[in-house]
Amino acid sequence: MLCEEDIPDSAWPRVTVAYLIDCSPAEAASVFWNSELDPNYVPDCISARILSRPSLNVHVAEFRLRMPFFLPEEIYVSRVEVKRTETDGYEIAWHVNQSIYAKSCRGRILIEPHDGKTLLISSNSVIPRGDFAGFLRFPAVLRQKESVNALVRQILLEKGLHPELLAKQQKSLNVALGVR
Repeated sequence: MLCEEDIPDSAWPRVTVAYLIDCSPAEAASVFWNSELDPNYVPDCISARILSRPSLNVHVAEFRLRMPFFLPEEIYVSRVEVKRTETDGYEIAWHVNQSIYAKSCRGRILIEPHDGKTLLISSNSVIPRGDFAGFLRFPAVLRQKESVNALVRQILLEKGLHPELLAKQQKSLNVALGVR
């Protein structure tokens, strides 16, 4: 499911993408929490590196993305925080602290148990800077959808073919949440 909602003072909509996935919430959250793996599967992600860990459940990461239409690369710094929900799920929220192309960017992914599967709901809103914003609305919406599609594929790939990587990521998530 894809939903676009107009945002006041923004040329770009809030984009929400939802999937029902055959995995556990912990498996899905573990893959998303591993920001450094993003270049392996997120479209147009060139690099991602953790700059700092202000607390166990927060990391600050720098991302580099290819931009459409011969624009220079986007380099942005994002604060990412993971927490448990009351329904035995996870919420991972982010906000961009520094960006070339965005005045602000906030998002979150809710990862909840649902009838033996996992409901993943990703929502992201960007207020772009500059006159190019309207021109890039469609590529921005498409990138958000493709990024969530890629996340779902990565979760299922790891679950099926790379359980050792998934187990390592789950340990990292548990450490972030103070679970032993």
